[in-house]
Amino acid sequence: MNNSLVIILYLFAGIAVHGAIHHGLRAWRKPVDATGALFALLCLLVVGYVVTKAGVYQAETVEALVARRRWELSFGVLFFAVLPWFVACYVELDRLVLFRRLCAAVSGYLLVMFLGNLLLPHGLSFEQLPSLERMILPWHESVVDARVRESGAWHLALWGGIFATFVCCLWMCASAYRRFPTRSNLTLALALVLFLLAGLGNQAVNLGLLPFVHTFEFGFVFMVAVMDIELVRQAREYARRVQGILDNVPAGVSVKDVAGRYLLCNDKYLQLFQLQAADVLGRTDAVLFPPDEARQIGRSDRQVLETRQPLRYPQVFDVAGEAGAPDRHYNTLKFPLLDSAGVPTAVCSVLVDVSEMEQASQEIDALRHQVWHVDRVLRTGALSASLAHELSQPLAAILSNAQAGVRFLQSGSPDLRELQEIFEDIVRDDQRATALVSGVRSMLRKQELPRMPFALRELLDEMQALIRNEMATRGIRLRITATGPCPVLADRAQIQQVLLNLLMNAIEAVQHQTPQRRLVDVTLTETPDRAVRVAVRDAGEGIPEQDRRRIFEPFHTTKTQGLGMGLVVCSSIIEAHGGRLWLETTAGQGTVFVFTLPMLAEEDASMAPEGSLTAAATGPRL
Repeated sequence: MNNSLVIILYLFAGIAVHGAIHHGLRAWRKPVDATGALFALLCLLVVGYVVTKAGVYQAETVEALVARRRWELSFGVLFFAVLPWFVACYVELDRLVLFRRLCAAVSGYLLVMFLGNLLLPHGLSFEQLPSLERMILPWHESVVDARVRESGAWHLALWGGIFATFVCCLWMCASAYRRFPTRSNLTLALALVLFLLAGLGNQAVNLGLLPFVHTFEFGFVFMVAVMDIELVRQAREYARRVQGILDNVPAGVSVKDVAGRYLLCNDKYLQLFQLQAADVLGRTDAVLFPPDEARQIGRSDRQVLETRQPLRYPQVFDVAGEAGAPDRHYNTLKFPLLDSAGVPTAVCSVLVDVSEMEQASQEIDALRHQVWHVDRVLRTGALSASLAHELSQPLAAILSNAQAGVRFLQSGSPDLRELQEIFEDIVRDDQRATALVSGVRSMLRKQELPRMPFALRELLDEMQALIRNEMATRGIRLRITATGPCPVLADRAQIQQVLLNLLMNAIEAVQHQTPQRRLVDVTLTETPDRAVRVAVRDAGEGIPEQDRRRIFEPFHTTKTQGLGMGLVVCSSIIEAHGGRLWLETTAGQGTVFVFTLPMLAEEDASMAPEGSLTAAATGPRL
């Protein structure tokens, strides 16, 4: 026979079912947090408790009463066995050894009570078979009397364990509040106190002090309802905090599930694409973007989900609504969000605006190229006298050969073999002059030239010809030692600039030494790690220790008329080519500057123009 009390208990069961489903799903989506899973388990135990209690009030035989009381106590004992673990997890004390041991002790005791309830003839409630009696509720409805009028040893032991559980849980709440005085800890403590009062009311009913039905089921449901509300509030508060953090992050952030539906996005992301949050959440890129863009975004999302690896790539966007505004440059990072089993559940995208950095980088590159150009002009100006001398020789030879050819023609019977030799000399001298002019012109070009394969040894021979007169005037010898052609893929003019800088520094370092010490050594070797090593050694006075540490700093120089930018330019050029420039420590006098460049790969060498990599290996050359 149904009555209002049973209906109320079934309503209580519905509340507990809602809590179990709600927090069980949250725990399934977020398995790293055990609080939701434990609370869902508590809700299921409450469902079992109140449903069996409703059955107790409707029992028609003594055997049905005893059996249903047994099940009622089983669910109740398991609830109290799980409760300390939920509290410890909720107040974040579950990682402390003391509280873990305390929870284990309480749960172990209650599990013994659970087994006793299953094994004893009449469960923990009755020592002997009770009689089936009925009681009249204040609203004049009749139900089975479920009071325990004579408490046995097992029943008292059960209540001792229940009160010990309350003490344990309240102690953990107090300890947590002393460490972190938060509202959530106070709410849990309040729910536990009211739950305890319901338990005391249960005992008052058993003792006949309160003419009513058991009140523990009200405590169970009140506990579930209060904590359900508090957990939902915490989840919403956490979501608001996360959204607030994301909205203040200077990057566009979005999260999509594996089906491509948006789960979350911040204000920066919405501003970038001129969207509204209400129009984005739950929708896909196919709805929000043009078909081509949506397909491109979808391909990158699928790549992240399939590889389970982050994906980085640059993107350029037009600024919507700003006529004539420059494009915005973004660095995009996409990475998968994995569950505890390593299965991707979502894709997170982070778009960082690097437009200002891109503009600054372009300005720095432009300034660097200007500095390189100025350095080239200064170095070439220092060689103008040598260049004039070098050009005067082939021009004078061309003039002499041309005059001789004219005289042969005027003689009436010219020797054709002699004329052929004269023309060959003119061609050779012309090529020599052209090579000198081309070398200087390439250094004076301001624009960056494409990188091409060439032999460093061949470039050194050209540099030797370019500075021959400069070194002869100062009585300086240049010795080149190479183990091979040393092929590289680089900007020929820039590497020429580096060599010229280092050679001119070496010339200036030894020009005041004795004739025997006026020597500049250049060594080219191929290293085992597929790099070319170039060492320029002089026999000068060396660089003082206090200047060695700052030798590569901008505008720091040891020369009276130096700018302090030559080595800075050289270092920038070498690093831009994937190499390194450094000052090597020497045992005696002198200075050794060393730089490395990646060696040309064999497949790239096959692309080199014929004759560009044919410089033969030689020994020392004076």
